[in-house]
Order: sequence, then C-alpha cells, then structure tokens
Amino acid sequence: MKWTLLAIFCLASFPLSLPAADEPLIPTPLNEVLSCIKPGMTAAEAKAQIARSYPKVQASLGEWDGMTGYVDCRLDDRYSVSFSAHNPPSGAPTENNAILGKNLRIYIFDHQQKMRLEISRYQWESQPDANPKTEQR
Repeated sequence: MKWTLLAIFCLASFPLSLPAADEPLIPTPLNEVLSCIKPGMTAAEAKAQIARSYPKVQASLGEWDGMTGYVDCRLDDRYSVSFSAHNPPSGAPTENNAILGKNLRIYIFDHQQKMRLEISRYQWESQPDANPKTEQR
C-alpha cells in the first residue's frame, strides 16, 4: 500500500508544464527571424525584424535602471521576448530608439507554460588576462 501511495505522489508531483515533445523550444516563426537581430540595432529595427513573423508585435520599455534595461516585445497571447539594451546617444530611451546591447541577452517568455528561456553569448575559448595591468605609483 505504501508503494502505491508513493507512486501516486511521485506521479502527481511530476511537472505538468513541460512543453510537448514535438513542440520546439523556440517558436519556429521567432526562430526564423532571431538571427537577424544584432547588437547595436535600435529597438525599432529589432521590432521590424520580428514583425516579419509577428505582424501584431507590440514593443515597450521593460525594466530599466539608469543607462541599461530591456525592450519587451509582446508577440502574441502566448509569447514575448525581451532584449537587453542601453540608452541611445541622444538621451532618454524609448521603445524605438533604445540600442540593443553589445553583450546582447535575449529572454523568450512562454506565458502559457510559465517558462523563460535565456539566450546569451559566452565565448568559452577566450581567457581572462593572466597579467592584469596594475596602477603605477
């Protein structure tokens, strides 16, 4: 009896929010345009790329702290994507003129599954400077 209860408990606690086995991790329409989005683009340029697959995309400024923050793009009822960005040279950022960051970080949100996918660049072959420069006195 205790093994039956244990089995039922284990099955009941298994996450029900896993994506379907045949469902891609990144939505196919987004994946088709994601490679066109590059560091240094304006948020308006990134939105234009996304609009090729999601014509009703809506952009807005997300969390922002001083000089850096995120531009959020609502793709549809299920998905949104956020890009790291910084202030434009002309002053205050907007959902159109913010500049996508040099070390671009992308978050894809699946609101239905309550999941977030993070995409960031990492160069594993680059080594930190073994002999950092010190101040001369």
